[in-house]
Amino acid sequence: MRNIIRLTESELVNLVKRVISEEKKVIKEGTNIGGIPVSTTGKDSLKIGNNIYNTKLDSIVYKGPVVIVSIKEVPGKYYGKNYNFTTNVKGQDQNFDKDEVDAAVKAGNGKSKFSMGSALGKIVLTKIS
Repeated sequence: MRNIIRLTESELVNLVKRVISEEKKVIKEGTNIGGIPVSTTGKDSLKIGNNIYNTKLDSIVYKGPVVIVSIKEVPGKYYGKNYNFTTNVKGQDQNFDKDEVDAAVKAGNGKSKFSMGSALGKIVLTKIS
């Protein structure tokens, strides 16, 4: 037995708007790093330019795959700008120097593997497609 749901035009428009809005929360369109579009995927990967990279955190606290849910430009602690990478683990985020991340993404885009950050904490990116 099939159920048929009837929607008015305005209900359908509202449903489509809601789906698009929720999708944007996952995708985070519009982040531009080093002149290259970067977006989150909702998985342990990032889309950088036309490539998909697995994301792995390598720090003194945690080593392993990490889902990055947002990337924001924020003021640096003392000067300049940083990028704040927030993960799906509550309270887990990391700031990286904007200029260093811009340079890493610009130089690494298309390569099979590269990283951003320092010995205290870095994101290792491995190309998967």
